[in-house]
Order: sequence, then structure tokens, then C-alpha cells
Amino acid sequence: MGTKRYSEFRRIDDARTAASYRRSFAQYSERSLLLSAFFYALCSAFFGAIFLIKYKIEFVLTFPLFAALFTWYLFIGLKSDSAAQAPEKLYREPKFILFASLVFIAAALMFYVDIPLLHVLMGTNLLRMPLF
Repeated sequence: MGTKRYSEFRRIDDARTAASYRRSFAQYSERSLLLSAFFYALCSAFFGAIFLIKYKIEFVLTFPLFAALFTWYLFIGLKSDSAAQAPEKLYREPKFILFASLVFIAAALMFYVDIPLLHVLMGTNLLRMPLF
């Protein structure tokens, strides 16, 4: 949502007009919106990773894919007249939709994958645990 607001604010390109379009824009700047989007992405990644690891450690392997997905969405938000301004129009980004689908499939596959080495890493004392 932060990227959506950032993209809208950039498109309007005038603080007064932006404030009349959306009252909350009166307190924001382009910088603060970009920083908030970055903060939300970091928090989402951190708490998402905690959830994924607690649920099933193999999900940690999907983290780079989710990071790439977040980065790509920000890239879309930085375009002028981007699909991020109206997320229901993301169909205009078919490569992004394809990648998001692949991320979903990879995450779904992790339900069925078991990697014992990753379970060793969850131990409390890594020095005493054999890796192989």
C-alpha cells in the first residue's frame, strides 16, 4: 500500500494537488512515502520469515523469491503511470504476474519438501550437532 501511495504521489507531482486528492498526502512527502514503503517491506519480510521458519523451515528457501517479488513491485511503483497506482491493473505486468505465480508454486512445493540439513540448523547448539 505504501508503494501505491508513493506512486500516486509521484504521478500528481504537486503537494497541494496531492493533498486535495487525498487528505493524508498533506503530511507526506515523496521521501517519507518511499521510506515508509521500505520500512513496511522490511517488517513484512522479517515477520514473514519468522512465520515461515516456525511453520516449516524449508520455507526459508523461498525468501529470496519473496525479496525479488517485493523489489520488482517497488520497481513497478517507480514507473510513471504504473500499475501500482491501481493494483487491480497489475495484469499490465504479465512478467510480474508470471513471477508471482512461480513464487506461489515454489512456496506450495515447500509443503512437500523435507531437507534434514535445515532441521539441524534449528538446533539450539550448532557446535555439537553434526552437519553431515
